[in-house]
Order: sequence, then C-alpha cells, then structure tokens
Amino acid sequence: MSTVPEQANNYIFTGTCRAGSGVVAAVTGFLAERDCYICALEQFDDESTDKFFMRAVFRPQDNSPLLKRLKAALVKSPQPLLWNGKFTTRKFQ
Repeated sequence: MSTVPEQANNYIFTGTCRAGSGVVAAVTGFLAERDCYICALEQFDDESTDKFFMRAVFRPQDNSPLLKRLKAALVKSPQPLLWNGKFTTRKFQ
C-alpha cells in the first residue's frame, strides 16, 4: 500500500445510474484498482425514480494514474454508474 501526505489535494467523483446491486463495489473497485484512497463516500437511492446517486471524495496515491487517465478509463468502463460518472477537474481540499 502506498500513501500520499494528508495535505495532498482530493478529487470528487459523482455518478448516477439506475438503482441496482453492485454499484458501490463498482466505484470503489474502480478507484482502488487505480491506487486511489477514498476519503469520503456518500450514496442515495431514490426509490421513487429508481435512480442511484453517488459522490466519492478521493486522493491519488503514489501509483495512481493522472486524472486524465482516470477519465479515459471511466469512459471505457462497463459499469453502469461509471458510464454516467464524472470527475471534477477542480481539486477539492
């Protein structure tokens, strides 16, 4: 496991998709596979619209790809939440 100093900048991932099993695992797995540390994670399932919403605050670590590579991998992902997801280009502190 690698680390980055705590004062490092964080990024935000937001995504929405149809509600279903495995959505949280898809996002957390996507970030973990790319050596990103998740600092905060919130999700909401709106049963009246059958939509699932998620927000993850994360920070890259030593072996994480650049944000532009994360965005490129996001576009190619087969996971439903990731299809409609996005990373903020603005760093979150």
